Order: sequence, then structure tokens, then C-alpha cells
Amino acid sequence: MAEPDHMVGDIRDALTVLDTHFGMSLGCPPADLRRPGWRVLAARTESDPMALLFGRRQVLHLVSPLPDRSGAARGGVALVAPELRVPISLLLRELRPEILLTADGLLALETHLRRVAAPSLFPLEASHTRQWYTVAGAFRPYLGAWLDWIEPLDESQEMDPAALRLLARFGAGVFVIRDGDAAIQSFAGLRSQSPHVWEITAAAESSPDEGLAHAVIARATKAVLATKRLPLYSHAAHETDTAEVARDLGYRCYSDTITYSAPA
Repeated sequence: MAEPDHMVGDIRDALTVLDTHFGMSLGCPPADLRRPGWRVLAARTESDPMALLFGRRQVLHLVSPLPDRSGAARGGVALVAPELRVPISLLLRELRPEILLTADGLLALETHLRRVAAPSLFPLEASHTRQWYTVAGAFRPYLGAWLDWIEPLDESQEMDPAALRLLARFGAGVFVIRDGDAAIQSFAGLRSQSPHVWEITAAAESSPDEGLAHAVIARATKAVLATKRLPLYSHAAHETDTAEVARDLGYRCYSDTITYSAPA
């Protein structure tokens, strides 16, 4: 079914914002994310915040948006540690984004990386996340039974250690649902990733069918849209139930991100 004219423009603008956002974070022109195949860049080793804060550094970071039009070849950018740039570049010539982002492609990448990485880079840790976005005209608010249970956390009033930890992680706000014992059952936290994009991270201690995840993600989305910014919802790629929550709320898939980190 064709999109309404106003939605076409809003979606196009949202993709432009996201391409710019990820291009700036990767250090490349936004158009590189859309060119077919991989654009390989050498990562900077100095001033890596992950290394400074957590004692680990990224050795490989891949971002591949879904094509913005039907039938287009998929593109992406690979940020690679200097010592791995040559062997990873050779592999990515064979594993185009649409091939790499399959079970066989991911296994080939994992096998190759473990073969070419120096022993000092182990243990390697991998994550595969998926990013979703929505715009005001596509967003479908949650109107279910948990609506009245959602509460924003207030740092000035919180005593619960779990709530304070969430506030420390998510500087732009946190929405929660608690059970009868005041334990947090579900949360959605906001991070201001750039002047135009706020990221939403969520978790629920129950099946998505119960609506807890829908409720807090929808509330967080509403908060982001109210600021005229773009909500970017991220989750682990294997969480298919979470992807269904995103679709239910009117989100659209933007990209896949794969990151390998090693001891700093």
C-alpha cells in the first residue's frame, strides 16, 4: 500500500537525519552508508571512550542500513582496527552486506576474525543489534491496560538502587512499570545521541504479549517525538519478539550494527 504524501516526506527526512547521525559517528560522508558493498575505514585508536571507561576497544564496527528503495543493493561502512584492516577488507569484498547479514555470513565473519586476530585481542566479544525509527505520522501509541502504571523516574525522589542505576545509565529520562512490591518490571531509557536523535533502550521481565514492553517503549517514544527529535530504538538482533513490539508501535527497521571488542 502506498504511503500518504506527507509520510513519504517525513520518512525521507528521517532517513537523511539517521544517515547523517551514523555518518558523523563513523567519520564518513552519509552517502557512504548507501553505496553498494562495504566502505572500509581505519578506526582511530586514541581517545576511544569504550577503552577509557570499560577497558575494551572496538576492533570491528559495521553499520548497514536497509536500502531506502525497493531493489537497491545494500551498503554499509566498516570501521576496522588498523592491524586488521587488510584481512577484513579482503573478506568484505566477498561478503557484501546482504550476504554477511545472514547466518552463514555472520559465521564466516566470526571464523575469519578469530583466525586473523592476534592473541592479544582475545577474548573477543561480539554484539549484533538492530535499529528502528519512527515518525509522528507512523507512530501508534499504546492504549492498553498498563497505561496508568507507567511512571517517569525522578532522581530527586528515588531511593531504589535499581532505579538510581537506570537514571545513571540514561541521562535523558527513564520510564518504568513497577509491580506491587515496587520492583521494576519494565523500563525504557533515553539517551541523547545527537541534537536530532535520541536512542531508546528497553527491557521487560515478561512476554511482549503482556504489553509491558509496548507500554514503556511507546511512552518513551512519545517523549522523544514531543521534543521534535527522532526516536531510535535499539535491541539485540536475536530478540524477534522485541522486533514485533517495534512493528506494533509503527517503527521501521533502519540498520544492523555488528561490533567486536577486545581488551584495551
